[in-house]
Amino acid sequence: MIEIVHSSEQANCITHNGTMHADEIFATAFLELYRGNVRVLRTSKVDLNKISMDTVVYDIGRGVFDHHQIDAKKRDNGIVYSSFGLLWNEFGRDFLERRGIEDVEDVFLGIDKDLVEAIDAEDNGTFPKIEANFKVKTLSSLFKVFNPSYGTLQNEDNQFLRAVVVAKTILEEEIVYIQAKVMANKKINNIL
Repeated sequence: MIEIVHSSEQANCITHNGTMHADEIFATAFLELYRGNVRVLRTSKVDLNKISMDTVVYDIGRGVFDHHQIDAKKRDNGIVYSSFGLLWNEFGRDFLERRGIEDVEDVFLGIDKDLVEAIDAEDNGTFPKIEANFKVKTLSSLFKVFNPSYGTLQNEDNQFLRAVVVAKTILEEEIVYIQAKVMANKKINNIL
């Protein structure tokens, strides 16, 4: 379960407020799947010295799960990790093990390559430009529609929660998809 809270004392997860992006949406969805109950504070600033040790701070605060810094962690291919990529890289294997997934490393790498890396790339401005006579929607750009629209009564936190539900569904389906793909490839390789 995920709940929006309004103080750092209530929170076990903290991210930024304002315009939401796929990286912190997927990070929140992943944390809900990984940790269970998530009480998230969305804020414009955070003092890491005043936060409980078991609170995960991401995409804000210049901590280990924030990529908004000069020395941000990069993949071997040069793509900077987003908050989702940093959390997946740190906890993804353990998450898959806890779920009883076989071939954890192959599934972890498959999800990383098939989903996480593209979110990292687009969030950090390294996604390739696509020339087309029409608007090409990426996964990240689809999540922009959850930001409150001008002239509506949409609430920022409610829209964030709606986006997290969609991201969680995608992530759960991605796990099933990649796990099946790894199993199929393993079976084919055993035949050959």
